[in-house]
Amino acid sequence: MPRLRPPLNLDDLKVIFDVLNVYDPNDIQHVYPEMGEREFLDDVRIAWHKVLELIKEEIELDTCTKI
Repeated sequence: MPRLRPPLNLDDLKVIFDVLNVYDPNDIQHVYPEMGEREFLDDVRIAWHKVLELIKEEIELDTCTKI
């Protein structure tokens, strides 16, 4: 998969993580029913884990460069 352009920084990733973290299908499914379906919720969970891993990697890199 190609890298994102423009690249996301740690603050961007934290914002995305926060949005995924508070996602509640009950808030949106009356407008977009597919956003309350199991498949979409699974995709949100998978994306949450991926963003979490990216944040951990960025924090590790940042910590290593400060040593």
